[in-house]
Amino acid sequence: MINPSLKAVDVNEKTCCISGKEKLLTRLKEISLEEKVATSDETLIALVEASGGDMRKAITTLQSCSRLKDADEQVTPEDVKEVTGVRLKNSA
Repeated sequence: MINPSLKAVDVNEKTCCISGKEKLLTRLKEISLEEKVATSDETLIALVEASGGDMRKAITTLQSCSRLKDADEQVTPEDVKEVTGVRLKNSA
C-alpha cells in the first residue's frame, strides 16, 4: 500500500517543475521582447530544454544565438542546438 502523504509529495514536485518551466518561458519571452530578439514559442521551449531549466544558462544561450543573427532574423531551435550542442527532443 502506498503512503498517501508520499503520493501528495510526488504530485507537488511535478507541479513545481511545471510551474518553474512556465515561469522560465514567460521570463524568456519578456527578455526577447525587451531586447527585440525575434523568437518563436518553439525556440523558447528549446532554450528551456537545452538549459535544463537553468535561467542564467537559458539567457546566455539566447544572447549567443541572437549574436549569430542579423537584427531582422529570428532565432530558431536549430540555432539553440548549434550554440549548445544539445540534441533537442523535437529535432531530427
